[in-house]
Formats: sequence, C-alpha cells, structure tokens
Amino acid sequence: LFCSITFFILAKISISRVLGRILGLNFFLLSLFFVIPFSTTTGEEKILFYIFGYPYYKESFFFVILVVLRANTLLILSISLIAGMDFVTLAHALAHLRVPRKMIHLFLFSVRYLKIMWLEHQKIKIAMQMRLYKPAMNLRTYRVIMYGTAVLFAKSLGRSDKIYKAMKCRGFNSEFYLIDHFNISKKDFLFGGLSALLLGFLTLTTFFFLTLFRQCTKSLQA
Repeated sequence: LFCSITFFILAKISISRVLGRILGLNFFLLSLFFVIPFSTTTGEEKILFYIFGYPYYKESFFFVILVVLRANTLLILSISLIAGMDFVTLAHALAHLRVPRKMIHLFLFSVRYLKIMWLEHQKIKIAMQMRLYKPAMNLRTYRVIMYGTAVLFAKSLGRSDKIYKAMKCRGFNSEFYLIDHFNISKKDFLFGGLSALLLGFLTLTTFFFLTLFRQCTKSLQA
C-alpha cells in the first residue's frame, strides 16, 4: 500500500479526478463488514461483541480489513500506472505487447462508443422529463423503462451499421496500424529496474514472514 501511494504521488494525479472511483470501491467494500464477520466459523475464533444476539468474530473482522487494504492497494496502483495515459496510447502499448488485435479493436470501440450511448441515454431521459414523466413503483414506470431501453438498443444498432459502412468505405481490413512508436529512455530502464527490485523484495519478505509464522505456529502447537 505504501508503494502504491508513492507511485500515485509520483504520477501527479489529482485526487478529485479519481476520488469517485476510490469512494465507489470502498462503499461496496463497506458492506463486507456487515456480512463476513457474522459468517460461519470453525468455532475457535474470538468474539468481539454481539449485535442483536449474533456474535461478531474478531478474526473475520481483521480478514475484512485485509481485503479492504488489498483492494485499495490494487486500485491505487492501477490508477497510478494507467490513469495518466489516454485510451489510444494504452491500446498502442497493448499492441506492442502482442495482445490480439481483435481485443484491441473491441477495447477502442467500446471506450469510444460507450460515451456516445451515454449521451443517447441522456437525450431519452431529457425527452421523458420534458413530457413531465415522473417514475414510480408501478407497471407504467417499468413499461417506460423497457421502451427507453429498446430505443437505446435500436439506436445503437443503427449507429453500429453506420460505423461499419464508414470503415468499409475507408478500406478497414482488421489491422491496427502503428504510426508513431514509443522510444525507450533511461527513465524506463530505471523504472523497470526499481520495479523488479521492489517485486523481488516484496516476494522475499512475504516468503520470510510466512516461513516465520509457520515455525511459530508449530512451536506453539508443540
């Protein structure tokens, strides 16, 4: 987690830009504190307290904390390494890493047209609001939602047909051509070397502590 935060600081990413993602993940992980510590155990765990007569287990509580820390570590690390580049650069890098071209095309088209479909959804929503539509828990609301979803799919199908014809007119042959290529520099070698040293250090320390923990457990059992 410390290394991920360090990478995040070095990447100079604005907190406000990624705060929504971090809060969204932690809001989901918050539900684990209300589920896992009440789960079935082996009977050897210590009880922290009782809630409405149900035991809240100590080991399960710390396990949830570990899950939260690991999830935040992976998210912050991913943001630090990827959020600083645009989607075209990321696809370019994936192409150099020999990722299948069809996956790269699917990634680029998905990113490009998800935003367009969101704008179409907003247009449908505004049109419904202009007609003074107010959602409620009734069959009419469900019917309107289904109609809106059907219209969105119909528009997406029509747009995809236009895109296919436009690309066919431009001679698209399922190839991802790379015009500008990356140039490796001393910073890349430095970053790669430090990352390799960091991974090696984390692997060795993890192995050392696991071995130490097993030895302590055996000595306690003896």
